[in-house]
Amino acid sequence: MNQPTLLVVSPGFPANEQDSTCLPALRMFLKEELLREHFNIRVISMHYPFQAGQYTWFGLKVWALAGKNKKGLFRIPLYLKTWAALRKNRNKDGLTVVLSIFASEAALLASYFSKKNKLLHFCWVMGQDAGNNNPYHSMFSSQIHYLVMSEFLKQRLEQHGKRKAFGILPSALYVQDLPAFKTKKRNTDFVCVGSLIPLKRVEWVLQVVQDLKKENLNAKVCIIGDGPERQALETMSRKSGISEQVQFRGEIQHREVLNEMMQSKIVLHPSAYEGFGNVFLEALYSGCHVVSLFDPFNEKHPELHKVDSYPEFYSMARTLLLSQLDHRPVQTITSKSTAHSFIAFVKSAGNPE
Repeated sequence: MNQPTLLVVSPGFPANEQDSTCLPALRMFLKEELLREHFNIRVISMHYPFQAGQYTWFGLKVWALAGKNKKGLFRIPLYLKTWAALRKNRNKDGLTVVLSIFASEAALLASYFSKKNKLLHFCWVMGQDAGNNNPYHSMFSSQIHYLVMSEFLKQRLEQHGKRKAFGILPSALYVQDLPAFKTKKRNTDFVCVGSLIPLKRVEWVLQVVQDLKKENLNAKVCIIGDGPERQALETMSRKSGISEQVQFRGEIQHREVLNEMMQSKIVLHPSAYEGFGNVFLEALYSGCHVVSLFDPFNEKHPELHKVDSYPEFYSMARTLLLSQLDHRPVQTITSKSTAHSFIAFVKSAGNPE
């Protein structure tokens, strides 16, 4: 029997096998052996990498179209190239399943290509693309199957996007890529991981350190990530007199992130919006406690402490800092279980051809 083809259409994809920072949820999902055994996987990446061409990524064929996020009329050649790549890679002798990443332009093109060719199309909603500010929802064909990363995104999609979710497909860890758990002493009190953008509210983390210092509690924090807010955050740490307690690591490879977490006690995650967040999976695997305004596991793990405001955020961080914490690895969702779920969704959706 002809192996089904899984055509993945995404705005970006890792530029090489060493690139572990681009779309980690998609990267770990596509590395899963179970998924590769079931599908012949091909990836079409519209904007990133910025070098056009074909390359192999851990055995998968990738078509990089290098749209480079150009605006206006510059998008038209990119859309034509994307359509041509979809035509070229479609399995004409068997089942083709299309998976678009984010409810955006990649999903729009995939939507109408799938409708024209009577193909199954799933759109993986990962974050803010679930909300009512997304104009693409009204443009998609009615045959689209939405997969969302969490119950929170399901509610957002159905209440604000006015679209029904077909199922929940969470982010997951590809266990084979993870460093071995380390039980050595943890010298860093707090760690914060994420893009340094206003949405992530990393200033809360610095405020926690500053407020603790007022109580003569000198906590150390490691901030991992980069972005437009970095300079302002570094200035804030200097002006508040805590710069010696704060380390800005910038953007680092995935294994380094986990190694840093394994040297830390508590993950502070003050983000104002979170679709699911790989940081939760990584933190629990690394044995950290987590303070966050979101809990994608719905209170299944006592190590994740959900709060609703900065005073609660600070209070919980302080309580944990002064507690004797147990640091043990907690394995939550693996890429194998996510692959099982996706295969089941494909079977339940049926073949429109």
